[in-house]
Amino acid sequence: MRKTLALAALASAALLGCQTITEDLPNRPSPVGGIPNSVPVVVVPVPIPTPANPTPTPTSNPTPAPDNGTPAPPPDNGGPDIPTNTNPVARLTAKIYFVECQGQIHPSTVAPVGCRIHLDVTPTDSSNHHTQARGTPSWTYSNTSIVRIGGTSAYNPVLDALAPGSLNAYCEVDGIRSNDVRIEISN
Repeated sequence: MRKTLALAALASAALLGCQTITEDLPNRPSPVGGIPNSVPVVVVPVPIPTPANPTPTPTSNPTPAPDNGTPAPPPDNGGPDIPTNTNPVARLTAKIYFVECQGQIHPSTVAPVGCRIHLDVTPTDSSNHHTQARGTPSWTYSNTSIVRIGGTSAYNPVLDALAPGSLNAYCEVDGIRSNDVRIEISN
């Protein structure tokens, strides 16, 4: 009987000790940061004007070209990435295209450690017009211990500068060798 009374007392204490707590939530949000009556921000797009290309001024009394019966070839302005010219490669021009440091173009061809050196090779035909190579350019480097070679194009490899020093690079394609490119890496 004692056990029954003790259990009854315990159960009634548990039932009497429980309360349901309710809270009414606001039906609109309170001001942020304690600033009442905040003003909404209105964003208005503003067009950026683009400058008009100036028209070149004609030169007075241009010197006529000598007439030998054959027209002069048009100047090579680089053209598209893949030229339509399929004449054989007569010359390869290799160069440091630019140096990139922390996403910005570095003003010098001497690359500090940690920067990226972007190379470029351009095949041209016997008339010095950009042409398509039949093969894939192959680069040779004199000292690969100070760079990590990468990039997605054989025409434009990217070298990560790992340590100070210097190296030479050249490219070959279709039996033609480019000029040497000297690459300097500084601290």
